[in-house]
Amino acid sequence: MSKLAFILALYAAGIATWLWLDRGASPGVQGTPAAESAGHPEVRAVLGEVRTLWRAELKDTLRDVNWRFAEMDTLRKSMETGVQSMQKAAEDSSQANYGMLESIKEDVQRFGKATNNLEAVVSRLEALEARLKVLEERPAQVIREVVTERGPGPVAPKDDGPKRPSLPTEPERDPAEVAREIEEARAALGSEDVDKLFPAIERIREHRVLDAVPRLIEILANHKDEFGRTAAASALGDMRIADAVIPLAEALVDKSDLVANQAAKAIRQITDFDTELTLTAGIRGRRAARGRVKEWWRAHEAAVRATLEQPAKGP
Repeated sequence: MSKLAFILALYAAGIATWLWLDRGASPGVQGTPAAESAGHPEVRAVLGEVRTLWRAELKDTLRDVNWRFAEMDTLRKSMETGVQSMQKAAEDSSQANYGMLESIKEDVQRFGKATNNLEAVVSRLEALEARLKVLEERPAQVIREVVTERGPGPVAPKDDGPKRPSLPTEPERDPAEVAREIEEARAALGSEDVDKLFPAIERIREHRVLDAVPRLIEILANHKDEFGRTAAASALGDMRIADAVIPLAEALVDKSDLVANQAAKAIRQITDFDTELTLTAGIRGRRAARGRVKEWWRAHEAAVRATLEQPAKGP
């Protein structure tokens, strides 16, 4: 409350007290002095001014209070928004950390498997090194050639010294079993399933089944799986088939890097010609290598076929 309102209130209280004391002693006055003083015009005027000042003062105060409540409400909403943002950020960070932990866990597992494989390879190398060391420490044997004049009578057996260990040879297989295995490979060679095609191609390569070469060339050119095409290229190279040089040259531009690199290796096995194709060559490099192979083959086909004893087929 302002000082003016306080002074007016004191002034109204003083006038009311004076009127009450002034009229309280007059004879014949009805009613209480307080009730009569309250109806005096001056008192009513003063009280009206006090009420007006009070209303103005309270209006400003209420406006200030309402403004402060509005600011507090705005601050509360801002704090709620901030808390929600922090909670969402914490949840996102938690999910990201969980995903990172899962990725790290998978990497650790893969590293563990690679470590186990490396340990196995190291153990094999150590065993091989031990065997080589034994062979190196074995004393050299001096072979002496004794020349004697052969006379009448039996010839004394030659002492070749201690027998050296040799690698075991595989026993000869039953021809009937081999024939049955080749027939099964021929039948499986017509399948599109890679699981059946792989062992069939291996048997064709192992037994060098020449009548299966057209099917291998067809697989090289048209099979939908890159591993099937790669296996066909490998078998044609190992069998050194001259008729496969041009199909292998076309395979240099295969969409699969695996097939293209295996085709380049097979061409080198058959012709001893280096295609100069790198492992990371693009389509332009592959096309250039295909052109070099075809140009070289036109000039050297006859010599290669003569070396391999594979004459060209007639028209």
